Amino acid sequence: MKNVFLKSDIAWKSCMFLIFLFIGNAFISCSDDEVDNPIKGDHWMIVEDVVSLETGDEMAINPIFSSTEAENLEYIWTSSDPEILKIIEDNGTNVKVEGVKAGKAFIKVESPEETKRLSKVISVTVKQSPLRILAIGNSFSQDAVEQYLYELLKAEGIEAIIGNMYIGGCSLETHWANANGNQAKYSYRKIENGSKTTKANTTLETALKDDKWDYISLQQVSGKSGQYDTYKPYLSNLVNYVKGRATNKYMKLMLHQTWAYASYSNHTDFKNYDNDQMTMYRAIVDAVNEAASDQNISIIIPAGTAIQNGRTSFIGDNFTRLDNGDATRYYHLETTYGRYTAACAWFEKITGKNVVGNTYAPKGLDEKTIKVAQTAAHMAVQNPNIVTELVDLKKRVDSDVLAAPIYVDFGGSTITSATPWNNYTSSVSAAPLLLSDAKANATNVSVRVVDGFTSVYNGISGEPDKVMVVDEVEFPMSAWKDGLIVSGVANAGNTEPATVEVTGLSSASKYNFTILAVRFGGSKAARTSEYTLKGKNTIGPKEIRTGLKLGTNDGEYATFEEVPYGEYITKFENVEPTADGKVVIEVVGLSGAATEGHLNALSIKQVQ
Repeated sequence: MKNVFLKSDIAWKSCMFLIFLFIGNAFISCSDDEVDNPIKGDHWMIVEDVVSLETGDEMAINPIFSSTEAENLEYIWTSSDPEILKIIEDNGTNVKVEGVKAGKAFIKVESPEETKRLSKVISVTVKQSPLRILAIGNSFSQDAVEQYLYELLKAEGIEAIIGNMYIGGCSLETHWANANGNQAKYSYRKIENGSKTTKANTTLETALKDDKWDYISLQQVSGKSGQYDTYKPYLSNLVNYVKGRATNKYMKLMLHQTWAYASYSNHTDFKNYDNDQMTMYRAIVDAVNEAASDQNISIIIPAGTAIQNGRTSFIGDNFTRLDNGDATRYYHLETTYGRYTAACAWFEKITGKNVVGNTYAPKGLDEKTIKVAQTAAHMAVQNPNIVTELVDLKKRVDSDVLAAPIYVDFGGSTITSATPWNNYTSSVSAAPLLLSDAKANATNVSVRVVDGFTSVYNGISGEPDKVMVVDEVEFPMSAWKDGLIVSGVANAGNTEPATVEVTGLSSASKYNFTILAVRFGGSKAARTSEYTLKGKNTIGPKEIRTGLKLGTNDGEYATFEEVPYGEYITKFENVEPTADGKVVIEVVGLSGAATEGHLNALSIKQVQ
């Protein structure tokens, strides 16, 4: 709290008296009527003319009086605009004021007994304080507030300070244990002036007292977020703890409604919801609502509903990401539009401003994807407890006509192909990959692995950096070197089919599919892959002997240029998708010396 002329001891008064006496004598030529000299006469007071403070700040105004007699007179204090600056404590000879909203106001003090000498007007500028938001959470609050929320606020002219108290996978129970024991176990991330700082080994109490937080959020760990019994008694304990240590008397508590896992996630806690996304979503909504009601928390950030709304768009169930090296998959948000959607929900719920049309978006997002994120968040704030179908955003592009073929490179994340190739880098059930055509145009087509593949095949060392040109397609080494593989036991029967799903095709069109499969360094006789396409009709099976060796022995090629590239592709022409625009590719490893099925690359061309 600021103080204006707080000092009142005799030495200070004497010093100020001499200063003003000197100033008064310097202008002795002026008459009393021309200059209101504060120190002429028996009574006077001194107080600063111009002061400033921020919204939410308090300031004490303490005039200095000429004498005890002057100090003991009656004084009246008034604010010219209490909606900007209000008097919260009036002690007669001094007051305490508080900035309410940005603007200018005047504080007038005068004594009815001597309005000329004992009267003063103080000009006060109230500046807008930064919006201060603190999340007490885990990786889900990291997804929601650490990337794009600051920028969304800044685009609306709102300066903000954002904090996140982070422990990965932290539950309410663990948060309470840390609070109760004052455990310094948090990574305290703070975004201020556009820069993020991180302070390790921090206590909750330290962060709570570090700033005058306007909003503080709490949340349950994702796997328990839809199980209200797991909130008790820890949420209640934390609410009391936070209220007792927050330094802003107007602080508002919030609950972060988190999102359901992807339908194909194998998170161990997904079983709590029968591995069903909508079951998990509805459970989260119900649990958070009940928790908010029990704790009298009026603000729920509907990030979970925003993500679920987004899943009804052309993006589909593609809002989460595969965490490399993580034993569980597809529950953290995709790092651009996924996190952006959550941040949009935080922005609109806290500010009350419609996020649709906000000028900030992460780099690389097209206008349609931005619209999905903003609309999904806006509708979540409007209807936080139900899923809103984004009926006008079902298609990524308006036309189903492909301006050029689509090329897909299957394999690991360490060997990827440059544009015009789309890289699909997972061998497990995964998020659909939205595809672009060979001219870098966005399309409505996507591809994903459904199930059955054993692993990613990364090739061997020594592959020549050569291009396979076949069927008017240039397959770079990065496309034919690696791929997906379904493995079985040698000479013990075929493998079960591994499946890839292509969606977003036009049911009114026909397509030519070209599949490439290569096992460099392998014997051609040892491995045979079999492929079947299932759309409106079933086509196949067709086979590729995938082994390719350079050498002088039978079945080997002296140079790469002598390889009959056409033997490593199989073509499916005039394929008609199902009524909902889907074609399924089945890959089988036929029984042999090496029972393996390979899928390296795919070309899709619309038949004109």
